Amino acid sequence: MERITFKGTSRFSDAQLLGYLGMKVGAPYSQTDLQGFATKLNSAGVFTQVSYRFAPTWAEFEVKDNPRLLPMRLENIVWLSQVELDRELKARVPLYTTGVPLEGELADQVARAIEAVLKEKGVDATVQQMPFEEEGSGLDAVSYRVVQPKVEFGSFAFQGAGEETSAALMKAVASTVGTEFNWSSVHAMADHTLPPVMQEHGFLRASFSTPNAKPASASGAAVTRVAVVFTVLEGAQYHIGKLALSNPDPMVQESAKRLSQIKTGEVANMVAFRKQLSELGGEFLAKGYMGAKVHADPIFDDAAHTVSYNIAITPGDLYRARDVEMKGFDEAHLEQIRSVWKLKKGDVYDPSYARNFLKTDGAKIPFLQGYVCVWTQKISDDDKAVDLTLEFKKPQGIR
Repeated sequence: MERITFKGTSRFSDAQLLGYLGMKVGAPYSQTDLQGFATKLNSAGVFTQVSYRFAPTWAEFEVKDNPRLLPMRLENIVWLSQVELDRELKARVPLYTTGVPLEGELADQVARAIEAVLKEKGVDATVQQMPFEEEGSGLDAVSYRVVQPKVEFGSFAFQGAGEETSAALMKAVASTVGTEFNWSSVHAMADHTLPPVMQEHGFLRASFSTPNAKPASASGAAVTRVAVVFTVLEGAQYHIGKLALSNPDPMVQESAKRLSQIKTGEVANMVAFRKQLSELGGEFLAKGYMGAKVHADPIFDDAAHTVSYNIAITPGDLYRARDVEMKGFDEAHLEQIRSVWKLKKGDVYDPSYARNFLKTDGAKIPFLQGYVCVWTQKISDDDKAVDLTLEFKKPQGIR
């Protein structure tokens, strides 16, 4: 055929598609041949529609690009970077453009190409691909994972961290050594696990650069151990300046005395400080102030390396118990439970009572041993009242 063209795609050139199909301009093709080429295009997964028309001297394929090509997610591939892998895949997989479809042959072709790249690096790997779904967000990537050999966390290092903080950071990740390696966990460490460690030591503006991970085991080992390196930008260490309480209410002032444990001039341990603020808010909840709010605004003095806080405590309205419904037993047993239940209609509502009931008053009733109490509360802001439902259940597996 003297002319072979492709219409409808903005992703691929004619040369790319000819190379993928193994077609050559000037070669003779029958209708059966063309149907086979159309089937191959369709099965790749990068097109949602493929059709063709032809004459003795030309053939024209009309395609429609698949709008849903998802990014690759490399779960535990540490032998080369994403940039290096993209370059290799583009050279080996004709229709790879950094995105892969959920259905079709391309996703599997990418997996086989990754295996070939790793083979050249001395790693006899088996690569598995599957859709990846971020919880609650729907499918957003195609995940590629080496399932053989095993890939595990081997060691950690924290460049730029002082001796004390480095030891604390190491302690925070120590339990991870020997577990399955994946990049999701590494990034979760940098975003969630490690920053609180720095904040405990007063490095309130510390940050972590993009982590680096390299195989630390010899090629061919049954288990690949991965060395992970975080670069830490500690910044200044802050100390407590002043704590100011904005609410003059005597009850608030009395409850806030627990904050006196935080001393001016000491290293600003923000983890401990937030815990105390949370406990302070819990005290107001236990007193029936269901809308209590505790808020602390930081004021940084970067020259003196201190942080002061304006603390606002707003108790809000007092709530009372209105209705308590119990489920899980017959009426005779429920009556026994009610006989020891202390939170009555009209009492100031304490949400901690239901949570701790089985350990306190419920412990007096033998038949409750081995049960759990599932409780839900319905808060009426208009009536400043709380309706409570308790259901007693045997945990799954207990007969």
